[in-house]
Amino acid sequence: MRDAVVSSLSEPYISRSRKISLRRRTLHYAGCIAFLLLSVFLTASSSNEPVIVPTIPRREEEQIIDACATPKIFNFNFNPTVPSLQSVSPRDTPQLGDGHRSMEASGLFFDSIDKDGDGQIEPEEVAMFLKNQIGELETQQAVDSEVVTVMARLDQNQDNGLGMADMQEYWMQLETLLTAEEVAEWIVYAVQLPPRVGEMFLEHSVTGYDFPEIVENGGKILSDDLGIDRASYRNKIVRQMKVRMLGIGGNPEIPSKFDFKLQSCNAVTLSWQRSTGRVFPVHSYRIQRRGISLFGNLQTLETANGNGAYYSAAIGPNNSDWTTVYVGSDLEFVDSGLETGHNYMYRIQAWNSVGKSGWEIIDLSKALKKQRCSTKPSPKVATREQVSSTTFQRTIPGDTAEEGWSSLPTRLVWGLIVVVQFVYHFIRGIFGVVAMGAAIMRFRRASASSS
Repeated sequence: MRDAVVSSLSEPYISRSRKISLRRRTLHYAGCIAFLLLSVFLTASSSNEPVIVPTIPRREEEQIIDACATPKIFNFNFNPTVPSLQSVSPRDTPQLGDGHRSMEASGLFFDSIDKDGDGQIEPEEVAMFLKNQIGELETQQAVDSEVVTVMARLDQNQDNGLGMADMQEYWMQLETLLTAEEVAEWIVYAVQLPPRVGEMFLEHSVTGYDFPEIVENGGKILSDDLGIDRASYRNKIVRQMKVRMLGIGGNPEIPSKFDFKLQSCNAVTLSWQRSTGRVFPVHSYRIQRRGISLFGNLQTLETANGNGAYYSAAIGPNNSDWTTVYVGSDLEFVDSGLETGHNYMYRIQAWNSVGKSGWEIIDLSKALKKQRCSTKPSPKVATREQVSSTTFQRTIPGDTAEEGWSSLPTRLVWGLIVVVQFVYHFIRGIFGVVAMGAAIMRFRRASASSS
């Protein structure tokens, strides 16, 4: 009875204490939730990055917040979504020397030839390009013949029309042949521009892949990126690149009857017959020399071409590279820079506006040996014969160098030797004359006594 009374009296106090404890916990967790929500909103307003907030697990008895719950990642990004920029591949961005062809520039060049816009370059459009852009063909028959040649070369599916696929396949073959070095050489010898322009192309690593980009907008990229300000240079480059891209013309033939006549051990005359090329005539020939020393002496020779320009060539046992000694339109060249004790080879090629021919090679070794020019050269330094009387410096092993003939001490020694030899032979001559006179007098005395 007593326990029931005590229990009935203490029950209100227990329920009240439970309510107070639950109220305190509720206020505590409510404050935590408000603080977390405030932190979330402040973070979301200053950053677009995902924010880490704790989750609110459910308990079986009541909903409470577990401060140690496993966090989950939610993205509270209240800023408007900005669309990301689409990545652009290097092939879609015109840039010289990147080793890729710009599809946009290729399409623009194709459209410039395809006047009717039907996606096919017909023979009539090729003929129009030849008449308006090239102008090398004088008769309609020559134009028609070149159109047939171009269509046969580029039309892969034989449908009497050049599609973009046909052009791309031809450009792929062209691009593999035109490296940076070959393009720079082509600019100098085929387009006939100064060597400094070829150096600009080489510095920017321009290859056959860059032709579509260069011809775009009349070659504007040549002035912007390469610094070629002269409009005449840009027009020549763009014109010849369009010719190469459309397959017009052909490389010249190899010069025939390339022969030589050895004038002496220091000079040789080279001659050849004129070469021809399709559409574009041959405008120059290039001759290169290769010299190999037979005695291991390293010399620096200077050779004059027909126009008076000099090309230096290092000749030695370890230097077997070809060196250009002549560039010009003549059919004969005299190389007066040979040196005894060397074997020489020459090669020649022809150039027109499209490109170059193959090489024709001749060897002078047998002729030099037959004329006894393969002997060891004399100690004196050879001069530039038939061109100038000015002597040049000769590099001798041992890091010594002499200018002109022998040095002054050497000449004094040789002079002293000559004087001593002269006195010696003079005294011997006097003794010989005296001995001969004594023999004559003895003979006369013997003859007189016998008589």
